[in-house]
Amino acid sequence: MKTRKKMCIALAALLFMTLTAACVVKDPATVTEPSPTGEAREDPTPSRRPEVLRETDYRRFTFRDAEGGLSVCKYAGGQSEIVIPSRFDGDDIVEIDDWVFAKDKTLAKVTIPDHVKCIGERAFSGCARLTTVIMGGGVEEIGAYAFADDPELTEVTLSDSLKSIGPFAFCNDAIKASNKLETIRIPGRVTEIAKAAFFSNGLKEVTVPGNVKTIGDGAFGFCESMVSAAVEEGVNTLGAGVFSGCKALKEIWLPASVTKIGPNLLSHTDNTAVIIAPAGSAAEAYALENGIPFRDR
Repeated sequence: MKTRKKMCIALAALLFMTLTAACVVKDPATVTEPSPTGEAREDPTPSRRPEVLRETDYRRFTFRDAEGGLSVCKYAGGQSEIVIPSRFDGDDIVEIDDWVFAKDKTLAKVTIPDHVKCIGERAFSGCARLTTVIMGGGVEEIGAYAFADDPELTEVTLSDSLKSIGPFAFCNDAIKASNKLETIRIPGRVTEIAKAAFFSNGLKEVTVPGNVKTIGDGAFGFCESMVSAAVEEGVNTLGAGVFSGCKALKEIWLPASVTKIGPNLLSHTDNTAVIIAPAGSAAEAYALENGIPFRDR
């Protein structure tokens, strides 16, 4: 009888403990929710966003934290036309990382929003089908090789806020083929056109605004369709071979402000292009020293 009574007491105690445990309410801050993949994920409330990366399926982009907002750091590909988001999760998209879209085989047209200030190195290089790039009004810097080796590139709209065009930014392999970019408007705020920035492009003419102080070595080299180039008052220096290999070039307009011209300005051409500049200028002296036709402007 005593043994049966002890067993009943034990069973009652076990039942009480089980029911008590089942009724415990967990603190919501400690609850983990299942993700779409079935894995547990931390409640994001304590931190507004992860420290390094935030991902979204919105147009297949991945972002990382950057100064002043977010940077596009990964793209899943697969679309011929994309409009990069201007904001995500309450933050502006302010940068495009290096190599993000490089060697994409599908991308043909990209629109970059106004908040983006910097396009990283090789961001769109080697995109075999890229034809059109439309930049928003906020882009200030284009990194080295950003649009290099894009053979189908036909239309580029540069930002009015642009200040720097990096080395080899739109460069192509002169041996293989230039791109199809026939015209480009360089905005008035640009202060730097780095070396080989437009090397081997399809440009037919170009005007360099006076806010640019130096045109880098080979900046427009081997633009074999170029017939006219104008450099506005304010530019001081032309690097070596700026127009080398421009075989169709007929005239180069240079201002009195140009005081230094590097060697081989028209190398790999027949030197028939006419330098048009003020009499007594450094440009006139350079023309006379190098057997280049000159005309007083």
